[in-house]
Amino acid sequence: LFNNYGKLGIILNTPSHHRVHHGRNPYCIDRNYAAVFIIWDKIFGTFEPERQFEKPVYGIIDQEMTFNQIYLQVFIYMYILKIISKCVLK
Repeated sequence: LFNNYGKLGIILNTPSHHRVHHGRNPYCIDRNYAAVFIIWDKIFGTFEPERQFEKPVYGIIDQEMTFNQIYLQVFIYMYILKIISKCVLK
């Protein structure tokens, strides 16, 4: 379903804009942060319209393949520490 809100979509965040925000397609990454007014994304260059022939695929980019709840809560911090330690040791 491709929503068209007409002139309201110029200023307000629409379901179409929100779908792009949650997409993991390359064109969707780091786009459409606005909660209400999409005009801010247009001003700051983070706006991306939904593409009619490329539907957004939802989800996270790098998915951990485990159901261990403790690991899932802390793995991102371990990853960040690993990156920082590589920078410090250079």
